[in-house]
Amino acid sequence: MMHTPTFNRATTHLLCPTATGAKYARARAWGTPVVDMRWLSHIARTGAPPSPGMFLVPDSRDAEMSDFMNRTRGISRSSIPC
Repeated sequence: MMHTPTFNRATTHLLCPTATGAKYARARAWGTPVVDMRWLSHIARTGAPPSPGMFLVPDSRDAEMSDFMNRTRGISRSSIPC
């Protein structure tokens, strides 16, 4: 594995703390996994890159929806005004 200062289609993973920015958007469009710092920490501990699944940066829309679902859990439909 090599670190490169440029991001292009040959990049295998993008290390990104949040789901924002041009590189994040391009990675999503290209299907490049966007991982957080825990992915890099795992490599430092084990010496091998893990599968990105557990380390993917959540899409900001997914995070907003998850937050909304957590806030509205337990609210009945009859208590929501129309």
